[in-house]
Amino acid sequence: METYNKYFKEENIIFLLCRMRAKLAKRRHKKHLLLNLSSDPKLNFHSEKLEPNESQLVEIMPPRRDWKKLGQDKRMGDLSPINTIDKNIRSLQLTINYFKSLESKPQFIEGLEKTIRSIQFLPRKKLYQITKPDIYPKKKDEKSQKITKCRPISLFGLKDKIIITLTNKFLTDLFDGFFYFHSYAFRSKREVKSKLVTPSHHDCIKYISEYVHKFNDTPLWVAESDICKFYDSVNHNMIKRSFKVLIKRAKKSYPGLSCIGATRVFESYLKSYSFIHDILPLNKDQSFFEKFHIHNGEFEWIDKELHEKHYYKSLYKERIGVPQGGALSGLIANIVLDYADKKVLEHDDGKLLYIRYCDDMILMHPDQNVCSKAFQSYNRALTDLKLIPHNPEIIEEYSKAQWVKKSKDVYRWAPAENGGIPWIGFVGYEMNRKGDIRVRKKSLSKEMKKQYEIVSVIKRTVKKNYRRVNKKTISDSTINRLTGMSIGRATIWNYKFMKNELCWANGFGMINDNKYSRIQIRRLDRSRNKLIFRLNRFIKKMNDLDLPDRKPRKNTPKYYGKPFSYYYHIIEKKPI
Repeated sequence: METYNKYFKEENIIFLLCRMRAKLAKRRHKKHLLLNLSSDPKLNFHSEKLEPNESQLVEIMPPRRDWKKLGQDKRMGDLSPINTIDKNIRSLQLTINYFKSLESKPQFIEGLEKTIRSIQFLPRKKLYQITKPDIYPKKKDEKSQKITKCRPISLFGLKDKIIITLTNKFLTDLFDGFFYFHSYAFRSKREVKSKLVTPSHHDCIKYISEYVHKFNDTPLWVAESDICKFYDSVNHNMIKRSFKVLIKRAKKSYPGLSCIGATRVFESYLKSYSFIHDILPLNKDQSFFEKFHIHNGEFEWIDKELHEKHYYKSLYKERIGVPQGGALSGLIANIVLDYADKKVLEHDDGKLLYIRYCDDMILMHPDQNVCSKAFQSYNRALTDLKLIPHNPEIIEEYSKAQWVKKSKDVYRWAPAENGGIPWIGFVGYEMNRKGDIRVRKKSLSKEMKKQYEIVSVIKRTVKKNYRRVNKKTISDSTINRLTGMSIGRATIWNYKFMKNELCWANGFGMINDNKYSRIQIRRLDRSRNKLIFRLNRFIKKMNDLDLPDRKPRKNTPKYYGKPFSYYYHIIEKKPI
């Protein structure tokens, strides 16, 4: 285990800064698509004022025009080109190393080195405090005529963000061995087949599949739970208490390892934010939401539920809630809920399946009583932690209404004709007892909605008199965007063996070939094809302009059928 200070090595800080700059470039690139299609001044993002973090980042990183081009060998991963963000990170690292080697260094190098020294020094100061984050409201999917429900997203200053991220990496590595193995969110890398791999939601489904195969001919009982507003309602005292227990264990496991600096940053992180004191007052200030073009905005709160539980004598004097958007918040979920994990595992007789992914969990057991007792222990643990689970619904028969419920009391997982509930849902997937895996209906709807929004924005953009390209370019640009978001950076020469990265297909790699998944994935292709057809019909009706088509990109596909379909990449293509 490396010391805390070693996590603040110059190369680690530069990597994080390069990753932040690469993500900024990707966001601006998405806006550039619209700017290529229209000369509307409102779309010219170059004239927009950068956020403070973005402005500071641009000042200490090389100008975009000076980024070094990568050779073919550095552009490649395993058999296929690396994704855009990784490519830009490599390009930036190469560029920074080049300018640092020059005798006459450009001005940005001085600013970069000064920032690195500051980031390395700040956590060592006893008086260092993380500055309160800026709050941004993000609309939720639910629609209401009266109010627009939002969740508060926190944005920390550039230096604070790097310090929080590196502190989170140190503490995650330090505590990881103490956490329950089948808690898969926000964990350190594990060795799998001689490779270090970060656990993901796919591992949850793999574990369930193995468990189902083991108890193939045995009835199974299932319970599911999701916590109401976990990040907004978690108690600071509970966090500190659990954190101290883990620090004590770490000192025994790693004698001589100092955790003072990391502890100081962790405590400062908690001091920088409280949902009750920093977020709730904003609900009374509609001008705050209007700045973000949100009408009748409101941050949801579980005031009623907390009062009913009688957790607090004076709720508004408490410090509860952690920032959504801060790297340490994911670790905090594991720190606090480790207590609940241990309570559930007291019922583990070798036949219990228990998986937790952040604040979502699922239980299985062949014995209904054991499953019920484990579920009750979990809910009692949440009460001890002053957390509120969604009210567990009793499901007696299979219906569409069950998919709306976030917590479900113990039910029998079996085919509907045998009097059971045929499907379970977890981390975006659904599975039946035969092992058929499909997409959760909500996830499918979100992807179709995203397709529609992309096409709608482009149609609104080219409808005005600012159009700067001809019809074919509009169509090609839209198709490229839809293809990239669905299956990744596919070309006509690599689509058979490429890895689907930073796209929808990558997020649902555990779907297998079955009659249910085939219907769903074909529906996605059909939805996309309809939108492209309607777009082309819309474009056809537009007036012709004497404008040159933009030169097509190298390797831009001319055929948009099977090689670039959801169906081929998710159902037909064999795993690499």
